[in-house]
Amino acid sequence: MPLLEDSKRGETLRVLTLIGLCLLLFCFGLHSRVLWDVDEGMHAVMTKNILLNGDWVTPTFNGENFYDKPILFNWLGAICFLIFGFNEFAARLPASIFGTAGVLVTYCLGRKMFGPTVGFLAGVILASSAEYLLLSRVVVHDIALTLFTTLALCFFYFGLINGKRRKRYFLLFWVATGFAILAKGPLGLALPGLVIGVFLLATRRLALVREMQIGWGLLILLLVAGPWYIAISLRNPEYLRYFILEKNLGSFASSDAHHAGPIYFYIRALSFGLLPWVTFFPLATIGAIRNRDRGPGDAVLFLLVWTGAIFAFFSLATAKLESYILPIFPAVALLFALYWNSALTDPSPSRRRGLLWSWSPLVGLMIAAVIYLWLVPPISLQIKAGLDPPRVYGFIWAVAALVILVFVLLWIRKTAAAMTAIVTLTVTSMVLFNLVLAPPVGPYRATKELGLRLDQRLPPGERYVFYNRIRDSAMFYTDREAVVLENPSELSELLQSQEREYCILDERRLKEVDALKDLFFILDQDGNKYLISNRPDP
Repeated sequence: MPLLEDSKRGETLRVLTLIGLCLLLFCFGLHSRVLWDVDEGMHAVMTKNILLNGDWVTPTFNGENFYDKPILFNWLGAICFLIFGFNEFAARLPASIFGTAGVLVTYCLGRKMFGPTVGFLAGVILASSAEYLLLSRVVVHDIALTLFTTLALCFFYFGLINGKRRKRYFLLFWVATGFAILAKGPLGLALPGLVIGVFLLATRRLALVREMQIGWGLLILLLVAGPWYIAISLRNPEYLRYFILEKNLGSFASSDAHHAGPIYFYIRALSFGLLPWVTFFPLATIGAIRNRDRGPGDAVLFLLVWTGAIFAFFSLATAKLESYILPIFPAVALLFALYWNSALTDPSPSRRRGLLWSWSPLVGLMIAAVIYLWLVPPISLQIKAGLDPPRVYGFIWAVAALVILVFVLLWIRKTAAAMTAIVTLTVTSMVLFNLVLAPPVGPYRATKELGLRLDQRLPPGERYVFYNRIRDSAMFYTDREAVVLENPSELSELLQSQEREYCILDERRLKEVDALKDLFFILDQDGNKYLISNRPDP
């Protein structure tokens, strides 16, 4: 009995520690940074419109139906707005909830695969990885897809290794997949289906497909995701054609897809997204390949297939964004945790050297950054982003000091302390970003203040006018819709109106329309954005 009680206390402590870490990393300062252009403001406006319009079926933005994303993220956001009001904290809270849940699911999966310590380490590594941390703090949908994809693969794996409860776990797999479809569309089925298919082929277990209860599964998908897709299609007959054919298939195969990128795009994306753990990727991967039969049900091979299949899928797709690759992060975190657990429990000289030399490139990079900033002061950052040199120096020096501290701890064979220092590095970077870097950057990445000032000048119901790019954060704070002028001739026509007209544009676009300078007056400025009018201020 004492052992059982100790085990329960240990389990509780691990879960509470992960929740506490997520609260710190994902929730600290959510309210202190204005919503940024582009995407954060847009998704927040769509969520706000659910409550303002009373329509929980068709997302709308700027007076038009928005078909690019399903509605699950917006539903949770609308509930948060109902509870906390229309503010930055409520807008970003859904991402934090999904991110925290993803960390806990990863812990549960790692616990079943390799034991509670590996699961706990995986949760810590996932929560403190740069891209996962970022997308758990901003108003975007990818974190919801990552949660439900991870949950679906978790239930599949549980069913794989537990014959007695296989039917129950496979039914839960379909439930999680239904929510994944509601979070991001067909990808919610395609990603777990791809991983499972490749894994069953690799392990010659295709017969297991007959036990996955596909008939019941399709019914569950219809019950979970079907009502909303049916409702929006009945209201908007063009929805499915656009969303399935143009948005999803077009993004994968069309040469004209938005956000196109080269096939090696995600190598670079992972290099930044997995910071500060990325330097251990080669060792963790090689170790996993050598021990691919380890764990019940070929657990390591399952993680390798999970990582490789999704990475290849998005690399072959035409449209590419850094956030698309997020669903592989839980699997990578588990592979990293497996290696770190080996280093902690069996600190052989070769493992200690591996950790030390893996961290060395990051030390060299930070030293080079410090030297570069000393030789070339970051004046351009002050001009382009409002970051004065002392802020940049303070941030870089603090990060560099922690990076060097990790190296020293690895050098003196304090492996556990070094891992703690890496997590501290991530926490410190996040806190310093919110307290030191984000405030002056706000006016350069958001249009809140300029939008509020223009709101006071415009009569009720009149639209904003933006040049070249919509400024969605201004729309969130004022509930106004907008018109976007695409070229100088449209701006010229506006400025020659007999009525007083206003337009917001950034510094770069202001220089592009210098030929029209005799037609407008600059009335206001905030950061790198300007308010111009065809009439001077009264």
